[in-house]
Amino acid sequence: MNNRYREALTEIDEIFNYLPEEYEEQIPNGVRNFIRQNKSQEYVFEIDENIPFENQALRKETKSFIAVLLLKYWDTENKKQLFENYMQNEKKYQDELRQKYNVENMFKNNNSDEREEETHTKLEMIEYKKEAGIVKFFKNIFNFIKKNLAK
Repeated sequence: MNNRYREALTEIDEIFNYLPEEYEEQIPNGVRNFIRQNKSQEYVFEIDENIPFENQALRKETKSFIAVLLLKYWDTENKKQLFENYMQNEKKYQDELRQKYNVENMFKNNNSDEREEETHTKLEMIEYKKEAGIVKFFKNIFNFIKKNLAK
């Protein structure tokens, strides 16, 4: 492993010191041990608490590693919620299609009021949940990394 990756692992290990315990616990012990065993012993990295995280002088490899951790271990609740929402919406859509194109109902005489109701779009309220500070923090990190990797 070259020095750039070892130094990136040093930066990751330092970032772990600022994470809430529940986020560090979500990372498997094998990954944490790998980081601690392979980080650079000569490279010193300190996070400046006065500077926002996205403005810290992090290596490109560090940002990539954080993105992998975010996608693989930390963002699971959002993934589950998005998947559940998708499945509910898909089920509603399939039910509507079944009702709309039901062979038994196709040739029945429908009155104009029912047809008119079908043409109007159904709107539902969406509950807005304020994100926890740490979730917003990691989303900002992830968006920052995506923007920089796209360059």
